[in-house]
Order: sequence, then C-alpha cells, then structure tokens
Amino acid sequence: MALAAALNAAVCEIYTDVDGVYTTDPRLVPEARKLDTISYDEMLEMASLGAGVMHGRSIELGKKFNVPIHVRSSFIDTPGTMIMNETGMEAVVVRGATLKRAVTSVTLAHLPNQPGLTAGIFDEVAARGIPVDDIVQTVSGGGQDCTLSFTVENREPGEMRRSRSCSGSASARTRWTWTRTWPA
Repeated sequence: MALAAALNAAVCEIYTDVDGVYTTDPRLVPEARKLDTISYDEMLEMASLGAGVMHGRSIELGKKFNVPIHVRSSFIDTPGTMIMNETGMEAVVVRGATLKRAVTSVTLAHLPNQPGLTAGIFDEVAARGIPVDDIVQTVSGGGQDCTLSFTVENREPGEMRRSRSCSGSASARTRWTWTRTWPA
C-alpha cells in the first residue's frame, strides 16, 4: 500500500486467498455476502474487530493518500471489493459483523464511585501494556457505587486481577467477574 501511495497509483490491488470483503466470516456463516464496495472507515472498524482480510495500517495508508484498495482473489479472475471513500452507507443499517476470539470480559461491581478511580485502574492496565476495548461504566446505589466492565484480548484473568490499582480499588463489597471466550 505504501508503494502504491508513493507511486501515486490510481488503485492498489491486494491479492489474497479470498475474493473480497464479506459481511462476516463466510467460513462461519455460509450466508455471508461479498461486498462490492466498503468505505475506509467501515473497513478499519471491521479490521479492528477481528476481520482478518486486511491489516488496519494498510487501510489507514489508503485513506490518508486517497488510494482505493481493490481486494481480490489470487486464484480466480473476478472483481473483488473496493475499499474507498464513503460508499453511500447512510441507507445501510448494518454493514458487516465480526468475531473476536480469545476475549476476556472483566467486570468490577460495587466499586466506590470516586473521581479518578477508573482512570487509576486504566493507568495500571496501560502500564502493563494491556490494550482495553469495549468499556462500560454504570453508577448505582444512589450514586455511591459503580460497575466497570471492559474487554481485553488474549489475556489470562489472573493478569488483570494482579493489577495493583484494580486490587487496591476493591472494597469488601467489590465483585470480580471474568468471562473468557477462547477459540473452539
């Protein structure tokens, strides 16, 4: 992709083992449909959520230098999917679905609702180099308690539990919940 941008190419052809970008993984969902076009932003979102057909950095370069990306098959000579600027997605409610494997959902319930507590937890998690996704925080108990939930990829639950901020913020009422999803 970087070479296509440097050469001011009209399009960057990406040949791969699939014939384009699908609405979801066709190996898991036989009804998946190949998309003719998809926007850079939609493809970036799908890549960040587990779609493996394109690396996010390539999509970012295509968007930055306005080089459309044509994803197509190495094995058959058919049109693939064009990744490009906006594609008229306003009428589309759902463009695609992705699946993340090996995800741990962390929920800390009954935390004291104090300013800076959540920031301290995420500072400690970041210091350990653990990327966090899908953050949800709710307040309950008349504003006294909060529940914090987030997901992390490819981590053992004990790695999160050992976090000093997470452990230090826990009160006697704090409840930890771990939900792991590993590949079948």
